[in-house]
Amino acid sequence: MLPAVPQHFNLARYCLAENAQLHPDKIGLTVVGDDHVQRWSYAQLDLKVRQLAAGFKSLNLKPGAHIMIRMGNEANAALAYFAAIAAGYVA
Repeated sequence: MLPAVPQHFNLARYCLAENAQLHPDKIGLTVVGDDHVQRWSYAQLDLKVRQLAAGFKSLNLKPGAHIMIRMGNEANAALAYFAAIAAGYVA
């Protein structure tokens, strides 16, 4: 039987924060572009997501507000997605 999902489940915290503590130097995200590859460790991801989430919160949006993210083949889109979720918004 699968464990119950907590009422206030936070995907960003579940995917990043725990791994940043347990495996800070392990690669958590690889983004392959046309002419480059970006690799982010869990610690780097967690820090950047927390910073972006703080930026989103500074906009004083209501909890659960919807944020549109322009997706591309760059790490910024993934970071913005997790940051929106970490801040309590819907990406």
